[in-house]
Amino acid sequence: MSRQSIREAIEQAFGEFAEIDSFVKEVREIRFPKGKVIYIPGDMSQSLYIVIKGLVSISRVTPNGRGVILDYVSIHQFFGEEVLSGKEEIEGRWEVAETKQETVLAVVDKSLIIEHLFPNPHIMQKIMRVNLAKRQRFAARLEILLHREVRVRLAALLLDLGRNYGVIQKDGTLLIDLIVPHHELARFIGATRETVSATVSSFKTAGYVDNRGRKLLILKPVLLESLL
Repeated sequence: MSRQSIREAIEQAFGEFAEIDSFVKEVREIRFPKGKVIYIPGDMSQSLYIVIKGLVSISRVTPNGRGVILDYVSIHQFFGEEVLSGKEEIEGRWEVAETKQETVLAVVDKSLIIEHLFPNPHIMQKIMRVNLAKRQRFAARLEILLHREVRVRLAALLLDLGRNYGVIQKDGTLLIDLIVPHHELARFIGATRETVSATVSSFKTAGYVDNRGRKLLILKPVLLESLL
């Protein structure tokens, strides 16, 4: 990847700002293979990450040891927000970040954040808006996770993935442009892989979804919405 790729990722994540040329020169690039754990809870949060290429999952480990996926982070999105706490001491990570594909990241160290991002109100407002939208999405998903049956949880998840990663097809269907295996869907909604597989099968029979290769195709979003 070139410096131009890093600059593009930074501009998409934060917008343009006066010191961007010097900022880009100080940002590191790091590559990870698929399935690499980037950090776990308790690791020191010394950097913010922006995805240049690939896909990262953010998850938390429940008291019984199960990993629940909170979100995916895709190209030009950032994660590792613990470093934005503003505290001088280094915060510990709260979550698990793991690559789902071969991934290239821009690494923004805390010293750069303090020097260039914190003094810029426009950048900080954008970061706050992104984080607020993310937390609202988590809260809505948690409400469904706690109070609804598996088919409702799965319908809500598929609609959420469709909104964030969907590509509208010529026939009006919505392709979730990610390869999300059933065991990953199960980790999102706190269910077993077997239950998710059976529910996906029932959705196919009902005409809600279908497969497009290894990806899921939402045939009629309104039918999934009717389950909520």
